[in-house]
Amino acid sequence: MTRRRVPVDQPALFGDLRLPSRAARRQVDELRDAALDAVETAAERARRMFAADAGAFVVRYLTVHGPTAAEVLTRQCRAAGITPHDDRAFGPVYMRLARMKVIEKVGAVRRERGHGTSGGNVWKLVEVVELVEVGAR
Repeated sequence: MTRRRVPVDQPALFGDLRLPSRAARRQVDELRDAALDAVETAAERARRMFAADAGAFVVRYLTVHGPTAAEVLTRQCRAAGITPHDDRAFGPVYMRLARMKVIEKVGAVRRERGHGTSGGNVWKLVEVVELVEVGAR
């Protein structure tokens, strides 16, 4: 039995599987950060202190309830009266807390509002942090 050689230039089943270059990843990160900044700016324009109030609420909620899906945190935050112009404004809140090493992703769940699609993050506190009263500023 002879084996047929596959031409080297034949496309792969799922296209080009090479990883993106470092420059391409950096560009994607810059675009993501610019989008997060724009959403956060709009949220602050619509509700002053939104990011600070939402961040403090998330930390308090996780302190009491433990690891929680982001959609639950968002819903509870809204129920507490901390409402942005658009729920996507919670993304920068979670990103900032994660970058500050206050919270971390510990799991994934199917999204309730995403029709059961994947991508729902579960967050938990990295460590207990001292809370500052939101109204004390």
